[in-house]
Amino acid sequence: RGMNMFKPKLSNMLSLLVIALLMLVTGCQSATTPESSDNKEDAAAPSFTLVELQSEKEVNFPADFSGKKTALVFFSLSWPSCVDEVLQLQPVLEDWKQHNFELIIITSDKPDDMKEFMQKNNIQATVLLDSEYTASKQYRVQYIPTDILVNEQSQIDQQFVGWQGEKSMAVIEKWLKD
Repeated sequence: RGMNMFKPKLSNMLSLLVIALLMLVTGCQSATTPESSDNKEDAAAPSFTLVELQSEKEVNFPADFSGKKTALVFFSLSWPSCVDEVLQLQPVLEDWKQHNFELIIITSDKPDDMKEFMQKNNIQATVLLDSEYTASKQYRVQYIPTDILVNEQSQIDQQFVGWQGEKSMAVIEKWLKD
C-alpha cells in the first residue's frame, strides 16, 4: 500500500518529462508567432564582425549595411523551419531589394554544407559564419529561426522567433513599407 501512493506522482512526473522533452525538441521550429519582442525595439543593433561565406572577407554589422533595412536570420540547416524560411523568402528578395533591403543569414553550419545548400537552391543572400556564436550571443538568440529586423539607422525595429510562412512574410513586408 505504501508504494501505491507514489505511482500517480511518478506517472505525472514522467508525463511532465515527456512534455518538456517534446517542447525542447519542437520549440525551435515554430514556437511563437512572428511578433516583435517587447524589450528589444528601438535599441541600437549590437555590432559584430563575421566572415562572409562566399567572399571569405570580414563583414562588420551594422556598419557595412548602414542605410539599408536588414533582416538578420539566425539559421541552421538542421531545422526544417529555418530551411523553409530561406526557401520561401528567395522568390521575393529581388522585389524587396527595391526597398533597400538586405537578407543576412547567420549560421554556425559548416561552410561547405552552407555553400552546397546555397548553390543547390540558388539562394541570393549574404551568409555570415558564426561558428563561435559571436552574433548569436550579442543578440541573445535562444531559438532558431530568430529574425531581427534592423532599420536604416541601425536600430532594431522588430524581433521574432519561428517561421510561420505567409504570416511571417506579411510582417516583413509591412515593415519594409513603413
